[in-house]
Amino acid sequence: MYKIPEISEHFLYANDDMFFNKPLQPDFFFANDGLPFIRLYQYRRNERKGKRSLMWKNFKKKLDYWEFLNYNVAKKVAKVTGKFYASMPHHNIDAYRKSDFAKTMEVFAKEVKKTSSHRIREKDDFYRVSVSYYCLGENLAHPCYVKNQNSLVINVDEKDYEQKLNNYQPDLFCINDHPKVSNEDRIRMKQFLEKYFPKKSDFEK
Repeated sequence: MYKIPEISEHFLYANDDMFFNKPLQPDFFFANDGLPFIRLYQYRRNERKGKRSLMWKNFKKKLDYWEFLNYNVAKKVAKVTGKFYASMPHHNIDAYRKSDFAKTMEVFAKEVKKTSSHRIREKDDFYRVSVSYYCLGENLAHPCYVKNQNSLVINVDEKDYEQKLNNYQPDLFCINDHPKVSNEDRIRMKQFLEKYFPKKSDFEK
């Protein structure tokens, strides 16, 4: 992403399941010192004790694909920065600096080259969350622990998502699809979104 022609030093990255729920200013994504906020799930108590997240160490179940992918990247970055961040990155609209992205790709050139050889994602890949962990480890970003009022994750098969949005009034929200979602759930969500966002963005066709 940092090699996109004319991309600015400060930029945002969002998957297509993220939505703005309110008008937001740059200081929602970047601090006054210009450093990005890295939004994380709340596992601060474990970090203070120098332990890994409950999600990663103390659960009796095996790590799922996504947990292992993040855990593996966090370990690799910690070997360089000396700081292990136990918290999982929150699924969010992420803030980056172009220079930090370039530096991370340089420091971990070996891991990036190996990942680039894979046609599809593999569980030991080195992906963009590495930039977030590296910046946190090198004090090039500020950790920000997410509450539902900041960013809310809604599953497509939930029945009460309108009520949840009204209750929390989040700044951002994610519409999360997954294998158990039915076509009926998707139709219902599509109808909701068309009602919730009646006017198309200038970027939409």
